[in-house]
Amino acid sequence: MINEVVAGSNAALAGIRGTRPGQLSDIIIEIDGKPITTETDLRNFLHGRKDGDKISIVFMRGNEKKHKAVALKTLE
Repeated sequence: MINEVVAGSNAALAGIRGTRPGQLSDIIIEIDGKPITTETDLRNFLHGRKDGDKISIVFMRGNEKKHKAVALKTLE
């Protein structure tokens, strides 16, 4: 479950949503074909990736499965 998406980030520009009052967040279920079921899965996937790497994210928004391509970028 995505807790927060930083305004202006590549995730925000791709339309991925975090939790807000009255709105449930998107839930990441897969990145680049690999299942993501825990925060550890996500951290392990991102380990060693660098700015500019493009990834394909599959996530659930309610009952709808969505696909987005996102370029990674370190936030300062």
